[in-house]
Amino acid sequence: IYGTVQDVTEQALLFRRMRYLADHDTLTGLPNRRAFVERIEHCVKAAGRNQHEMALLFIDLDGFKTVNDSLGHGAGDQLLAHVAERILGHIRSSDALARCGTPDKPAVSRLGGDEFALLLTKVDGAGGTEIVADRLASVLAEPILIDQHEVAVSGSIGISMFPADASTAEDLFTHADQAMYQAKSRGPNNYAFYDQSMDTASLRRLTVASRLRRAVARDEVHVHFQPRLDLRKGAVAGGEALARWKDETLGQVSPAEFIPVAESTGLIIPLGRRVLERSCEQVRGWLDAGYEDFVISVNVSPQQFIRENVVAWVSETLQKYRTPPQFLELEITENLFLGKAESIGDVLRDLRSIGLRIALDDFGTGYSSLSYLLQFPIDTLKIDRCLLKNVPHNDDAAGVVKALIEMSSSLGIRTVAEGVDDEAQADWLDSHGCDEIQGFLISGALESSGFRALLGKRW
Repeated sequence: IYGTVQDVTEQALLFRRMRYLADHDTLTGLPNRRAFVERIEHCVKAAGRNQHEMALLFIDLDGFKTVNDSLGHGAGDQLLAHVAERILGHIRSSDALARCGTPDKPAVSRLGGDEFALLLTKVDGAGGTEIVADRLASVLAEPILIDQHEVAVSGSIGISMFPADASTAEDLFTHADQAMYQAKSRGPNNYAFYDQSMDTASLRRLTVASRLRRAVARDEVHVHFQPRLDLRKGAVAGGEALARWKDETLGQVSPAEFIPVAESTGLIIPLGRRVLERSCEQVRGWLDAGYEDFVISVNVSPQQFIRENVVAWVSETLQKYRTPPQFLELEITENLFLGKAESIGDVLRDLRSIGLRIALDDFGTGYSSLSYLLQFPIDTLKIDRCLLKNVPHNDDAAGVVKALIEMSSSLGIRTVAEGVDDEAQADWLDSHGCDEIQGFLISGALESSGFRALLGKRW
């Protein structure tokens, strides 16, 4: 009898490795979408037989794109790995573990990009799920140190319940995804449970994206101007350029709805170009009509700073419309500085060198680092409405705003209070040295002719 013996250890190990790679995300080691969907399908069948409730949490990171664009893909990969560890750590250190499986096989997945999912196979209704979601949101919002940069991201979490919201794995996934978009619409670090109205919201979002792309291509997004009142002069001495869109099918679409869509689809870049061009065109027209004492502020998206040569295209636009730069102010937000503060600072100094003013917008909604005011060439600080909503009636809120005004004044930075809607706020801001106010107390955004009628008008 003759036989051969062959060592197949290497082949077996290779086969096991191939099986592993087929089912797992190589960056985080978590199950991938395919393997996770199979797990959900199995759990749905088991839950149906045993009459258990389940919950699927669909997690999309807030702010990941900014980190990826600012610090590079390597840093983005590190961030994703840290997030995966945090989700696993949260599960293993809490009562969520019993709901998710065993320590070596938690029901967590990286679905792709900056999307993760968590399956709770035994839950005590929506209340028990909400406890897990709330804790998870807190864990995800904690800063992460990457390459000596403190990075702050958070998670938008959509939740779908079985069997209340879905009877199949596919529907459970779809509804959790829809709920995630609802959570994201509420602002960073939120969660939302699915309800049937979200089916309509999801269709609306797709429609807005499609119609907006068409509107931008056809130059159908218009620019209006919201006045800013100079409290020292008691007159309108400038305003903010704001995009406004009325679609022939959708009607008037709120900026709160279409600007996030523009950001997520990349349409914010051509849209931002249009707003700057129309602003320069209007400034030139007002100068030719004899108006000289005003400044128009234009918002610039972080995507424009990252993807374009901002100094070049702004300079070209100024030349094209023969617009003196001192009549324009570029508004930026705090998250622009994330990860690339030094290079962004250089760009801001270049913009200042050609005569443009720089405003830090929405101060109080993001990282709110006071060091930005010392490090970078900031001419104007725009105090967000969230800091002003309880002024002057709340002493703590008033104290914070008062300190910001005094500090800005000592640095030679003008202050503009946003969202001022009543006389009591305006009087308080005036008495505490705020330079300008903007809000519905003065006016909403106006077409160019209406805005021109207010320029220089005494209040």
